[in-house]
Amino acid sequence: MTSATAQRIARNTAWFTFGSIGQKAFSFVHFTIIAMALGVGSTGRYFSVLAFTALFATAADWGISPVIIREVAKDRDRGLALFRIALRCKVVTIFLTALAIAIATMLAGYSPEIQRAIAVATVTVAIDSLHMLLYAVLRGFQRVHYEAIGNVMNQATVTLAAILLLAVLAGLQLGDETLLTATRGIDTAWLLVPFVLASIVNLSVAVYGLIRERVMDQLRSIALGSWRWLLRAATPFAFTAILARVYTYSDTFLLSILAGELAVGYYSTPFKIAFAFQFLPLALIGALYPAMSEAAVRDRGRLGTTFTEGVRSLLLIALPIAFGVGVLASDILTVVYGSSFLPSALPLAILAIAIPFTFVNFPAGYLLNAIDRQATNTILVAIATVANIGLNLILIPRLSAIGAAISALVATVLLAVMNFTVVHRTVRYELHAIIHPAIRILLACLVMSAVVVVSAALPLGVRILLGAVTYGVVALGIGAVRKADLAVVLAIFRGGRHTLPAASNSL
Repeated sequence: MTSATAQRIARNTAWFTFGSIGQKAFSFVHFTIIAMALGVGSTGRYFSVLAFTALFATAADWGISPVIIREVAKDRDRGLALFRIALRCKVVTIFLTALAIAIATMLAGYSPEIQRAIAVATVTVAIDSLHMLLYAVLRGFQRVHYEAIGNVMNQATVTLAAILLLAVLAGLQLGDETLLTATRGIDTAWLLVPFVLASIVNLSVAVYGLIRERVMDQLRSIALGSWRWLLRAATPFAFTAILARVYTYSDTFLLSILAGELAVGYYSTPFKIAFAFQFLPLALIGALYPAMSEAAVRDRGRLGTTFTEGVRSLLLIALPIAFGVGVLASDILTVVYGSSFLPSALPLAILAIAIPFTFVNFPAGYLLNAIDRQATNTILVAIATVANIGLNLILIPRLSAIGAAISALVATVLLAVMNFTVVHRTVRYELHAIIHPAIRILLACLVMSAVVVVSAALPLGVRILLGAVTYGVVALGIGAVRKADLAVVLAIFRGGRHTLPAASNSL
């Protein structure tokens, strides 16, 4: 990896990290306020609407954005030619998606309140699809700071607008058992309005980025691309994205049908906590994907080493998070959300086990996309999705939210096993360079967990801090963390002003 490439990746990773941390932090605060203020039942209703519309959201993009990222990164003129035609295709895909949502809403027989909420959410889906495409061009240019800033502003707008609406319409005030509580009911549709406002903000930032980078000026001198080629290349991405959404949200959708909104409330909180940590692999992959696409054309031999290093770095973070969340599940729910959410403790512990497998699926899936194996990626996600849905249909009627959590865990592990098998056959990498460090990381996590359990009498925040310090000390002591790993982290958070160390397979 050249010095210039390493610095560019470090700088972009720093921006993605900033954007993802800010977005996930505001998102977590927003969901926590909703859960505390409205309780289990209303939270379940609200999350059901989000899950329902999320199932359709990827259809509005139809895999076009990842194709634009890849093609702009490879050849700017060709990528911009495809971007011009992509703008026209978006009109069709957004219209068809909105029509599909309307038909599905009527067939599902939702209450008028839920129908109103879904209608508002559909506006968000349309706007989000547009700014995804605009940010795709900027990602291809490796100008990711616009998206990072836009995402933070987006989620900040959602959070602040939600607090204002709850204060005005629901009588938000300080509570006894939880920090905040609502004194009046509120129509679920109002809870979706902040998302529309935030999407407009994000779209504005994306447009500003294109103007600032003079993309519009370049478009005037470039002919239209082939819409047939674009849709043909995008369709595998679309199927993968749709399957990924079904894979992610089918459990919530089936819970709402088979077990009711209360079960969704008990499941949505653990789901949101586990999902909140995904900004970490997204931050890394968001910056590495254009570089992977470039390496796939110019230096294929670098992919295996980059993949190994990425997985190792993610495990250093994912495993302690999984152990910490699992051990502290009951305490986290009681302290943050109140005792009414205590039935969510076991689903949260189960979903915590899935966190490391979720993390390592990111570099594997994006590597396959980078080498034009998106069809293979689609097949793997399809298999995991079918397994997830099948298990949900079997386990939810018997175990409710616990059954949904078990289904998610099994499907995630299955996808990880398939991903690693296919990647190993496609791009050679040293498996021992992942397994040996993972064993050391597990030992550090076990010591950390023991310390957290023994310190049960201490406040939750103190136990979390104590566990983090213990993990860091033990991991360094037994060689789970190398000096090179620390150098990478420092380079990333210094915005790439220092050169990243060359990737290696050494332990």
